Amino acid sequence: MTAVRKLLRERFSDRFGDATAMIDAYERHNAAVRSQVPVNQLLEWAPEEGWAPICERLGVPVPPEPFPLTSTTAQIRAMMGLPALLS
Repeated sequence: MTAVRKLLRERFSDRFGDATAMIDAYERHNAAVRSQVPVNQLLEWAPEEGWAPICERLGVPVPPEPFPLTSTTAQIRAMMGLPALLS
């Protein structure tokens, strides 16, 4: 986890407990990627979209099994040593 925290600190922000700072850093990062990668080479995808967009881009069939959604926000935060988010 030390390497992951270092990467996040360097690429996004070192203010792990500040949701606004982290979201702003994430949005800046995404905007930078969008500005540097040609549209026809960029796939913007979210896990809840499943296999279809990835498989379509790669030109391969969609696997019969569901896309694995295994890590919840709570699990990731716990793994990084961050407190749980309040509901």
